Amino acid sequence: APGLTALLREVKYLLQQGLKVPPAALEVFSRAESLRRHAGNLDLVATSYNAIQASLLPVERPLVKSQLERVDHMLAQSVTVPGQEPPTLSWKSNGIDQFIAEAMVEVRHVEATLRAMKGNLALMEEILDSWSGSGLFARYNKPSTLADFEILQKQVRSQRFALVRSGGEAIHKLLSDSCQRLGLSSGLPDWRSYV
Repeated sequence: APGLTALLREVKYLLQQGLKVPPAALEVFSRAESLRRHAGNLDLVATSYNAIQASLLPVERPLVKSQLERVDHMLAQSVTVPGQEPPTLSWKSNGIDQFIAEAMVEVRHVEATLRAMKGNLALMEEILDSWSGSGLFARYNKPSTLADFEILQKQVRSQRFALVRSGGEAIHKLLSDSCQRLGLSSGLPDWRSYV
């Protein structure tokens, strides 16, 4: 895109000065607005895709592997790889608008899935951290009888167990949500590794 931007700027300045511009450059300049829009959208796709790749943990990668492969296959239509056949899409292709729109949808879908998984994981960590706030036993600040101590311990344990039970249910719901978003079975080895 930097080369495209430079070309469009140069043609603009040449035209302003009344100088002759090569026909190929004029043809590109005539589609300047759509080319800028395409370049900007493709830059968004690339930035999002790179952010996904950078933020994926090794245990998360197998869970979104099929989604990433679908995006990779789609993007391969437009990427020039040295030593391989030229891409099937270019700036002049008829389906370029549809390709960019579909690529944005696919990348955003993976991004939303990953964001939901990471958000659910953060909530689970908060729940687990809340459990470490206090122990299963409590002490009076003054000496107490054994009966008073046992009554206090029953109350504390019952409160803690209720907190752990409700937290466990919340964690289960968050895990179920992540599993459903991924469209995976909870019995898959990759999911079990994640959990």
